[in-house]
Amino acid sequence: MKRTIFLLPVILTSVFCLACPAGAETPSPSLRFRVDLTRSGEGVVSVTLDLETDRQPLVLGFDQAYTRGWGDFLSSCVEEVHALDERGEELTVTKERNAWSVDHQGRLTLRYLVRACGPASPPPGSEPIPDSPEMRLYLPRADASQVFLPGYALFLRPESLPVERVSLDLELPPGWSVLFPSGEEPLEMESLLANPLLAGDLSLVERGSFRLAVPSRVTPPQAALDEFVEKVDALLARLSSLLGGGEVTAAPGPLLVVLDTEGGVPAGEDFQPSSSFPGGTVAVAVPEGGLLSDRTLEAVARGLSSSLLARRLSLRDEAAWLTEGASWYLQDLLPYEAGVWGAALAWERLNLVYESYRELRSSRDLTLAEAGTRGREPDAVGLLARGGAMACAALDAELRDMRPAPGDLFSFLRELAGLKGNGIPPGNDDLLSLLETWTGRDWSSFFQEYVEGSREIPVSALSSLRIAPPEDGALTSQNPESTTSTSQWILLGVAVALVLLVPFLLEPYTMRPRRPGFLEKKLREED
Repeated sequence: MKRTIFLLPVILTSVFCLACPAGAETPSPSLRFRVDLTRSGEGVVSVTLDLETDRQPLVLGFDQAYTRGWGDFLSSCVEEVHALDERGEELTVTKERNAWSVDHQGRLTLRYLVRACGPASPPPGSEPIPDSPEMRLYLPRADASQVFLPGYALFLRPESLPVERVSLDLELPPGWSVLFPSGEEPLEMESLLANPLLAGDLSLVERGSFRLAVPSRVTPPQAALDEFVEKVDALLARLSSLLGGGEVTAAPGPLLVVLDTEGGVPAGEDFQPSSSFPGGTVAVAVPEGGLLSDRTLEAVARGLSSSLLARRLSLRDEAAWLTEGASWYLQDLLPYEAGVWGAALAWERLNLVYESYRELRSSRDLTLAEAGTRGREPDAVGLLARGGAMACAALDAELRDMRPAPGDLFSFLRELAGLKGNGIPPGNDDLLSLLETWTGRDWSSFFQEYVEGSREIPVSALSSLRIAPPEDGALTSQNPESTTSTSQWILLGVAVALVLLVPFLLEPYTMRPRRPGFLEKKLREED
């Protein structure tokens, strides 16, 4: 089954319509891609690219803005590259790292294969890349039931050559459907590069605030699917409220992709993998029957938060702890705030993040600022996520504990997103300056100890979080109390004191002191 899609920027379409006389034929696209998915069962996808250019020589490669530093590895997943001129004669293609050059001027046809690859199945001759469940979701996947191909790993394009018009033909296996991130059809090349191409035997759900794609063979019963959709809707509504980003629920909204993992989450993993792409796609790896599990909902909350924060904030690598950490903090706070979870489960999951952070912190000297500059190194990624989450939680608690309180972490993120910058992404010094200006107090010790230093964030720093005590049980509304009141802390302290004092008060009467101490000494003196 073939499907043809033309990608035309709106402004350029208007120009062509105004400039062309009635009945004039529209010029051919600058780039025409033909993607054949019928060999996905072999783990490969065939791509043909037709283009015309007066550039000589022509250099094609993956757009480095999207490849997450994996350009060399991804280029090794491209095989059997052949170039033909307009007469069908084969041209010489030379490759250097992640770029292919063809010494030719005029119309050109390029044919190549993209093979599904990853840390466990690297292409021959490639440099190894770090492995983690999260990272696998950013690499090409292809099997007999579905393909998940990040655009930056699929579409070669001319370097330094503006792409005015693009078309895309897809050859699909029988019964397959395809879903694009920006609605029924993507409108520009940027959308193809910034999102994955998803195709397969899919169950699709259209919602006003998002769209959901689930492989048909692992789609749960309708009641469970409806419950999942309702919970995702609640997460998106609360996320939009917290971060002040109306675009999160704007049509067509984010695209949520559920990927069948077949083997489930790797043993020993406390957190379900998820990934977010710049164009608004969120991918979550879900084992069969696990769509409503706590870890899946947590991964969805993290992915949606990461997607929105990436669109609203651009920070230097050294300050990545703020956006990455906020996503990992929101993975547990957001379901609570949305009424999806109760306080007990929120504390349980947050405690797992804290314990993971403590383990990473005790065994590594990396600071959060350094972790953001280390790319995709597993140790750096783990510390940036868990340590960033605890730094964000501590910052949120301290802001809420101020009197008068200027706001919370999310107020600060909205303030940061609203700044008119000079084109240079803010770093930690800029964050510190803004925070001190916004609150009117000194925050240098917080940054020196927790962000640019390696001091462990104590659990006491989280005492004023917006999550109710676990014994309060599940929420009854979507607007929980902002924090524990002073009277509740006093009552808790009195109760603890009584529990500790009662055994000592009873010891003189039972004449069986629990342990040597003050009362035992008094008894000896009386004897």
